[in-house]
Amino acid sequence: MKLRQATIIVVVVTFLLLILVLSLSLQSVLTDYFKNEEQQLNTVNLQRVMAAFENNFTILNYLANDWSHWNDTYQFVQDGNIEFIRSNLVEETFQELDVNFIIIKDTEGNVVYAGSYDLITEEFGSISPALYNFLNPGEDIVNFESSLENKRGIVMLEGKPLLLVVSPILTSEIEAPAKGVFILGKFFAETEIQILSRQVQFPVQVDFYVKEDVDQDFKLARYFFETNDEVFYSQALSESILGGYLLIRDLNHQPAFIIRIEQFRNIAKNAEIIMRYVYLAMITSILVFGILFFVLIEKIILSRLLRLNNEVQKIANNPQKFQFVTVDQRDEISELSKNVNSMLESLTTAEKEKSEVEQQLQLIVDSVDDTIFTISKDLNDIRVFGGKPELLGFDQLPSKEGYFIYNSLTRDWATSHIQHALRALSGDHLVYDWKVNQNGEETFLQISMSPLFSKSGEISGIVGVARNITQLIRMDKELRQKFNELSVLYSVSQLFLSQKALCEIESEICNLIIQHFHAEYAWIGLLSKTSNTIKAISSANIVLNQIDVIEYPPEVQSGNLELNRPHIFQLTTSQSGSSENGNYHVAIPLKWEGSPVMLLCYLSQEDPSNNLSSLEFLQSFCSLTELVLANTMLFEEVRVSKQRLQDLSRQLVQVHEEERRWLARELHDEIGQHLTALKLQLEQISITKNAKINHIFMSQKIINELIQKVRQMSLDLRPSLLDDLGLLPAFDWFFDRYQTQTQIEVLFSHEGLQRRRFAPDLEITAFRVVQEALTNAARYAKTSSISVDIQVMIGEMSIKIEDRGVGFDMDSDWINKSNGIMGMMERVNLINGKFEIISSPGNGTKIYLILPILMEH
Repeated sequence: MKLRQATIIVVVVTFLLLILVLSLSLQSVLTDYFKNEEQQLNTVNLQRVMAAFENNFTILNYLANDWSHWNDTYQFVQDGNIEFIRSNLVEETFQELDVNFIIIKDTEGNVVYAGSYDLITEEFGSISPALYNFLNPGEDIVNFESSLENKRGIVMLEGKPLLLVVSPILTSEIEAPAKGVFILGKFFAETEIQILSRQVQFPVQVDFYVKEDVDQDFKLARYFFETNDEVFYSQALSESILGGYLLIRDLNHQPAFIIRIEQFRNIAKNAEIIMRYVYLAMITSILVFGILFFVLIEKIILSRLLRLNNEVQKIANNPQKFQFVTVDQRDEISELSKNVNSMLESLTTAEKEKSEVEQQLQLIVDSVDDTIFTISKDLNDIRVFGGKPELLGFDQLPSKEGYFIYNSLTRDWATSHIQHALRALSGDHLVYDWKVNQNGEETFLQISMSPLFSKSGEISGIVGVARNITQLIRMDKELRQKFNELSVLYSVSQLFLSQKALCEIESEICNLIIQHFHAEYAWIGLLSKTSNTIKAISSANIVLNQIDVIEYPPEVQSGNLELNRPHIFQLTTSQSGSSENGNYHVAIPLKWEGSPVMLLCYLSQEDPSNNLSSLEFLQSFCSLTELVLANTMLFEEVRVSKQRLQDLSRQLVQVHEEERRWLARELHDEIGQHLTALKLQLEQISITKNAKINHIFMSQKIINELIQKVRQMSLDLRPSLLDDLGLLPAFDWFFDRYQTQTQIEVLFSHEGLQRRRFAPDLEITAFRVVQEALTNAARYAKTSSISVDIQVMIGEMSIKIEDRGVGFDMDSDWINKSNGIMGMMERVNLINGKFEIISSPGNGTKIYLILPILMEH
């Protein structure tokens, strides 16, 4: 009892001291931690307020840049045109920009424009002289000699903070020097404070730095900012509210005003709750661990002597029973326990090992399906463990201790396995397969034999294992069959990707039927419901005219077939054409939306309906075949439609050119003749009517100009030189006329054009593309010369057009929206030519054409 009392006192004192130390440590660490967390959260929130406040400057800075880099503003500073003010600096502008002041000053510091607008009363007013004095030419905020970056800041004007942004007045290309400054000003009033509060989602209060009538917390914040260089400050307003203070300075870096936000002290509340829970958990844990500690001491130390004494007495009272005493420590009683245990250990271990080996061996024999056997060296003693010995050719005998004993090999076993047994006795390790037919069912076994060695290392017999692999053989067969089926489906899918003609696809499908379904022949027919006839369209191993001789059942010939399954019919020898009876004809309807019914038929000696898996595979083959044929037909239709569309486009271009040729001929022949006749009449009148000679001469001049214009229109629509003389004269005329009109020199080089005519499509395409390219260059390239090189080679014409103008960006959307470039591409594509354009800003533009020469005139 004394030992237990002393133990209890020591445990209680120890854990009380532990509670005291942990309490003081947690109080110090957690208090500082949560205080720091609250301070960091306050700093983050004040940074959000700072960012929200700076957003006012960001907006003003954007608006100032927009107006100061406007060419009209730049021009207004130069000429002072009052129309700029009437059109732009009106009441709506101040309301839209949400500003109170707009001031424009030139480089001399003179005020070109100054406007003040009250956004609350919506009235214009005058600008304070104090603001003029602050913005005099000597101030840094209006000085942009060293940098063109915008300047911004806060000015305390009439006791209110004014946000100012000053931007140099430049052109829209932002080119120096500046023509003056553009100034935007906005009061930071109550409305802006409310907006700031909504943005940061905290109550916001603003007081001026020099204001005396403020709350006590503002005075404390002002004292902190006076004695420190910080811009953030926080103090507790109450147990649940924390105040955050942000100092805002003006342009002269003097304190302007203080922004205060109020936020809940969630961290302080959480810290108080956590501390309570920590104290409660710590006391509870220490109390529990104290009790456990005492229980462990009681169990490990105090009860040890009593337990050891009881164990010794129990062993002494029952010496026949094997038992062990508990050994805890290295003392005299433990040494005695070890000696007792050593005497009993050997016998106990031996019995335990023997029992474990017998149990493990019995579990192995009972749990495996394999048949394990041993054969003596003289082949007279055979022992079989587990499995089914009858599959090895043994008659089942009474078992002995979990295995069967045979005195000698049976005749069947000896006949089939004696050679393998002899090889195993010679030292070989054998693995071979054996098939057994039992009760009409085949069973496959895999037998392994190895020599059995004695302790001296000599072969004393054979150990073998017979494993039933019938299921594996069947699975292998099924896998091979599935592989073959997948190969067939893969072959059909490859037909879909091959994009061959429909007749080739149909022939390949018939060949796949013969190859993979072991058919004698296969064919595809088109079923007509109106005439109840089947028209063969493709076949393999049979001529199409021989298919009509086959006598099919009435439902096949009439077309009254179910379209969702294969149909199997048994034909006679004379009908099938085979030398053996029992042939089966399979008819597979192929049907998809928008197509006539087709039949895929083949002749086979095997009935697919006898094998469910074969029938399912046949249905899968049919479904994939339908998909391949349907898509092949669709591709064929798309190809034909595309060809028709190209033909139609070519015809439209030809009609367009014929219409232009006709219009040019009409303008030249009909209108020109009438105008010439009118001119002759006026000349005749001028001879007889001298009184109106001046008017008549004027009419003659107008008619001459009209005739010239009609001729010009005729040439623009379609130069007659192209139809009459060919490409080279047409190009020479066009380049001379182009140089006269645009003052751009054309460097023309060619080879193979002299005295040659080409197909009309090629000539008009080459002329129109060159014409469009030079027209675009005159409009956009800003170049003084253009080179055109035309080379006629065997089978093609190469055209290269190059200028050294401004170029353009190939990645922009402009190239896809240009009708001229798209028209050139379309013309070249219609005659199967190649078109390429290369350009980049500052490097000019290059156009390459390759036009095929199909025929010459």
